[in-house]
Amino acid sequence: RRGVVLGGGARLEMSGKSARSRVQGDFRHRPRILLPTMLYRILRGISEIYPKACLLLFIGLFLVAFTFTMVYPLVPIVLIISSVYLVVVVRCGYLVLKWAELKVARNKLAQGMCPACGVRCDKRQVAERSVHDCPGCRRGFTDTGEAHLPQESAESLGNSSQVEYQGNAVAAEGGGHG
Repeated sequence: RRGVVLGGGARLEMSGKSARSRVQGDFRHRPRILLPTMLYRILRGISEIYPKACLLLFIGLFLVAFTFTMVYPLVPIVLIISSVYLVVVVRCGYLVLKWAELKVARNKLAQGMCPACGVRCDKRQVAERSVHDCPGCRRGFTDTGEAHLPQESAESLGNSSQVEYQGNAVAAEGGGHG
């Protein structure tokens, strides 16, 4: 057996003619690309282009129906009737895709890992919600697996909200009209 020491206290051990190798060490701050992470990235990528692809599909079907209106009128009739059912199929496909994406994300978040890059996440409370912040890819996720989008509060909006508060204070002191 021979062993090679890698950075970060990791050790790579290889035995004789065997092609197997084993890596030991603490790699929690380094991104690890694993099957669930890749699956999440693939599902996330598909769910981002899925609505646009479906829109292009329906536009294409409209153009086919419009083209065949005078040539062969049965085609537009069939396309109009079938498009109603196709909308249901497309919507169900989107719901299944989103469910799978969120399931993979929830499983990774339950392990304390970022679903997008595999780095250990920091958990914090934001307005009665738990948010998992990833230091690696700078993304935030809620406990449901959805991406967390920070919203501005009334105090952070600036002068417009402060003027409104000042106006109410002046009216309460009796300095208003009347």
